Amino acid sequence: MDQQIASAFRHRQRPPMVTNIVVDSTLRDDAHHFEGMDWTQVRADDWIEYSDAFAGFSPEAFLYYLPSLLILSLEKSNLPLIAADSLVHSLDTSGDPEIWPKWFAERFEGLTSTEVRALRDWSSLYLTPGEPDEGSEFARVQDTLTMLELRLDS
Repeated sequence: MDQQIASAFRHRQRPPMVTNIVVDSTLRDDAHHFEGMDWTQVRADDWIEYSDAFAGFSPEAFLYYLPSLLILSLEKSNLPLIAADSLVHSLDTSGDPEIWPKWFAERFEGLTSTEVRALRDWSSLYLTPGEPDEGSEFARVQDTLTMLELRLDS
């Protein structure tokens, strides 16, 4: 899975700015922690201590650092990575792209189809499918990713 994620995101370049937030906040400060770091240098401890970066990243930084979160959340599944749970919460949204929140659309619509497939495969491992209930968190996340992929392919 690590190789699939790294391969899917390998074309991403480190953004010159990690956040667009100008007011003093933990979102901005946590995002600044990652500034200048290659995504492969990010450790689970960075995501644990600076978890608000997930919401504070600019869309470009979000997409650049996303593979580190995907890989580390699987490798360190015994650690509570709030940012990984925030990712799941973000994906647990409507399958209707017309009502996706602006924050979501600005980030997730910037993914390629290959990256969406890697994200879908990650979610299948990270989330416990449980009962094949169409109303479950797992099913809603899969629906969102399916709609995202369809939107990107159109």
